[in-house]
Amino acid sequence: MSLLINTGKKAEQLSKQDKYLEAAQLFMKSAEAERNSPEPRLNNLANELGYVGVMFARAGQYDRQSSILKRQWRSARSRGRRLMLPHTSTNIGSVYGSRGQYDKAGKYHEEALAIRRKLGKEADVAAYLYDVGSVYKSWAQYEKAIKYFQEAVEINKKAGEGGYCCQLSSTILVPCMTLASTRQGNQIL
Repeated sequence: MSLLINTGKKAEQLSKQDKYLEAAQLFMKSAEAERNSPEPRLNNLANELGYVGVMFARAGQYDRQSSILKRQWRSARSRGRRLMLPHTSTNIGSVYGSRGQYDKAGKYHEEALAIRRKLGKEADVAAYLYDVGSVYKSWAQYEKAIKYFQEAVEINKKAGEGGYCCQLSSTILVPCMTLASTRQGNQIL
């Protein structure tokens, strides 16, 4: 256990020094130690792999980041960790979105949304709807973006999440104005 903590602390220090690849190696070592421990804690394992991915992203090695995230996703799926799947799928989608590969980004974000819907908890569904809408907004598919944003706003209104709802409403205006369809935007607001 102390090996895991010490390795993680060293990796964090390297990250603060912008030594991302060295930090990624230590986080990977920590993940392997967790995986090989007598009673591996799956959340810790997922977190360590997530940190590896973040370090690769900071180092500009997006293919390696994507590979780690997909490994994390497969691990979660094979171990029946349904609660981790939406988060991991969203992370993979974000990698593709940052590279302008919106078709792949949309696929992973849609998958995360579908899993989250099955798991319930409306407030979480709203956040995933927002993520999908953001992909379509970036992809200049404004009609689809508005559909997802609108559903997220409705869920947040029902849940009484006023602040987040206002943030979503502001985000919706950009694609609405781009479409020159302020009437549709006003209906959403």
